[in-house]
Amino acid sequence: MTNTENNPIPTVLPSPLPPMLSPDLAALYLSQRHGIPISPKTLAKKRSTGGGPAFRRFGARRTVYPVEALDAWAAEALGPVQRHTNDAA
Repeated sequence: MTNTENNPIPTVLPSPLPPMLSPDLAALYLSQRHGIPISPKTLAKKRSTGGGPAFRRFGARRTVYPVEALDAWAAEALGPVQRHTNDAA
């Protein structure tokens, strides 16, 4: 999806949630489900440079993110819960 009048970036996750999400929905999912504010453009950058969630290609140009991969990446990116700033990371 692109940010145009015909295809606006979604603001609500669909229900039920599909098993594969577009970059726009993946960004929304990470923000709403895990509290990780990330844009579709940042996900695109991480696809080319590394360090982002695992994704799959559908055809030559379409990118989709498995929900399980987003959850795994979020858990890794967030790190453990800490009670003090001196706790081991």
